[in-house]
Amino acid sequence: RSLKKNDPRKQGIAWMVRSQTTMKSEWISSALTMGSRTSLYHAVKRFNQGSDRETQEVKRNLQQINNLTH
Repeated sequence: RSLKKNDPRKQGIAWMVRSQTTMKSEWISSALTMGSRTSLYHAVKRFNQGSDRETQEVKRNLQQINNLTH
């Protein structure tokens, strides 16, 4: 809750939940306190396109977690 809506860690979690579950955008944005469904859409899009160091690190960490679960 203390993280900003556009924090790469929140964006990454939203991206992972959105891409690997059938949870609705409204639920994800509410659970992560990311604002509206539209805000979630834009956050996930920014995360997908992000090439900054912090976003890349979050992507690597999420991929490692995903590899452990499959």
